[in-house]
Amino acid sequence: MKKIMLLCLLLLLLAPLPLLAKAAREKGTAEEQASVSEPDSVEERRLLVEIARQKKMLIQREEAVRQRELELDSLQLELDKKLEKLEAQRAALEELLKEKEAARQERIAELAKMYEKMDKAKVARLMETMDWSLARDILAQIKTKTRGKIIAEMSPSNAVRFTREYSSLVSN
Repeated sequence: MKKIMLLCLLLLLLAPLPLLAKAAREKGTAEEQASVSEPDSVEERRLLVEIARQKKMLIQREEAVRQRELELDSLQLELDKKLEKLEAQRAALEELLKEKEAARQERIAELAKMYEKMDKAKVARLMETMDWSLARDILAQIKTKTRGKIIAEMSPSNAVRFTREYSSLVSN
């Protein structure tokens, strides 16, 4: 019976211990929170103010970076649009140049047909006085037999020059 009594007494004494421990923990947490929110010394207050200032500066920097990124994205879109426009203009310009070259070649072919029908001595004199590259291009369009007769009517120095021009044209 003594044992039972002793056990009951122990139980009565030990039962409130978990509640007391919990209350002590809560009190310690409240004290820690109070110590964090209310600094004890001037140095702690100064550090907290500095931390708050640094945090504010970081937030401002992040916002500035976000704004800059938005500006860069906008500029990138604008640049892409301009690049597309330039590419379209380049393609149009290339097409115009092809058309111009085709028209030039057509005119040269017409001149070649016209010169084939003319007196070969007159054609030789005309070609000696005109632009060398134009004369070479016209001469290249004239039939071989007629071309030979025209070159034969030229002065020897011009005949050599046309021959060289024509051979470089053929090799290209």
